[in-house]
Amino acid sequence: MWGRAMGSIQSVISVLLLVSLLLGVVGARAQLPEGISQGAQTPFVLPVGGGEAWANAGTSLSGHARPHASPLRADAQNVELVGFYDTPSSAEGVAVAGTMAYVADAWAGLRVIDVSDPASPREVGFYDTYMGVTKHVVLADTLAYVADGDDGLRVVDVSNPAAPRELGYYDTPGRARGVAVSGTLAYVADGLAGLRVVDVSNPASPREVGHYRLPGDMSGWVWGVAVSGALAYVGYEGAGLRVVDVSDPTALRELGFYDTPGGALGVAVSGTLAYVADYDRGLRVVDVSNPAAPRELGYYDTPGGAVDVALVGTLAYVAAGEGGLHIVDVSDPAAPRELGFYDTSGEAYGVVVSGTLAYVADGDGGLVILRYLSNFLCLPLILRP
Repeated sequence: MWGRAMGSIQSVISVLLLVSLLLGVVGARAQLPEGISQGAQTPFVLPVGGGEAWANAGTSLSGHARPHASPLRADAQNVELVGFYDTPSSAEGVAVAGTMAYVADAWAGLRVIDVSDPASPREVGFYDTYMGVTKHVVLADTLAYVADGDDGLRVVDVSNPAAPRELGYYDTPGRARGVAVSGTLAYVADGLAGLRVVDVSNPASPREVGHYRLPGDMSGWVWGVAVSGALAYVGYEGAGLRVVDVSDPTALRELGFYDTPGGALGVAVSGTLAYVADYDRGLRVVDVSNPAAPRELGYYDTPGGAVDVALVGTLAYVAAGEGGLHIVDVSDPAAPRELGFYDTSGEAYGVVVSGTLAYVADGDGGLVILRYLSNFLCLPLILRP
């Protein structure tokens, strides 16, 4: 009898807790998070029991209208949506400097987005490369270096964000997919044509000074490159991570490699560790302390295909294609673990982090701005009518 009584009491308590939670959610709808307005179905973060819960409360983010896709999803953990801007084509890469985001927007060229109010980004200028398919962009001072597909490397003056203008270009022999800049040299990931080194000391007249391709009759597609000191770390789809000595830019030579199990695409380097976005095999952490013999220490198998990676301290932000953005703790390189994710509506192709915000080039989803909620626990909470 005592057991039945206790069971009844527990049932009553459970019902009361559920009613309290639902009333709290309904009440919270009257005070939407800043930057959110009534409208379409939009997830946002509500305080629940000292933590956070994702809820779908019939809201929409104020800002640029999206005619074909929306990044607003309830499928997220420990990451919140801050804002987005629907670029006219497909956002493939992104760079941020100050209050401006520069988006490589495929057939629509380079778009300059004012993110001073990240909840309501707005375009202030653009440069249309016309014939190219803009894939990647990096910033150095007031110059944007644009990997423009079949049209090679473009050097664009963005000192006036409202009116970007091309200063010069170099038509690489392959298909420019990525670029890194160090000093007066640009390192272009040029698809089947390998890694090309371009002297940009005169932005009006870039010229190639060296190149690297796989030895012998090996073939692969160079997708991404990171440069640290005299070494270039090359993501070679089909041939893994290649470590190349660039101390003499006119005579590049491979020092070593690690043949990742997937398709090596984006690369980030910190100290003696390289972080490789290995497409269908997730994020790989590779020890490059001995460039002649890189070795894998650990990995995290992200959903979707890992395409790009940005590193901030011990956190790796992974753009995982259809899997959206994933934030991985790499403080223990042998055992990376996921801390949060946000499943964007497009395909996350590129990511950079500035301050507390992650800027994601989300393909048809445009530019998506996210924040990692490091001090909160987010649980999926979907309210159905």
